[in-house]
Amino acid sequence: MALDHNKIHRIAVEDLKEVVLNMVYAEVGDDEYEVFGVYSGVTSSGPHVYYFHQNQSNEITISDDCCEFKTNHGCCKIFNELDESRVEFENWDDEGELTGFTETGKNFLAQYESINDDGWVEAYSSGTSDDFIYALQDEWQIRLYKN
Repeated sequence: MALDHNKIHRIAVEDLKEVVLNMVYAEVGDDEYEVFGVYSGVTSSGPHVYYFHQNQSNEITISDDCCEFKTNHGCCKIFNELDESRVEFENWDDEGELTGFTETGKNFLAQYESINDDGWVEAYSSGTSDDFIYALQDEWQIRLYKN
């Protein structure tokens, strides 16, 4: 099953050319849809990549294993597609360190750019909300936290 690209959403946040947050999520299904997503960012211990799933009851689960979510959809295939979209925006060095956004990621940031209260550049694709930041930020280790 290929994802409907009209239902894929992106959030990118950068601080001094460092990836603070790179999030891609998709709504899967029709009226009673589920949300599948992946996010990455740099933490004090290095790069951090996690997956999340919001079921039809709006309950959110986070994991580092993209295939453990309970769903009627083929979540491994969905997450593989989302991971491909996430990685399009990221530069990684030979030691496995996330070194910044790619040119594609930088172009996205420039196209949708706004400056948040911390002075970081934020970009949201059309129709994207920061609701998932609020829903996930107590669980993640990246340094982005919205009040």
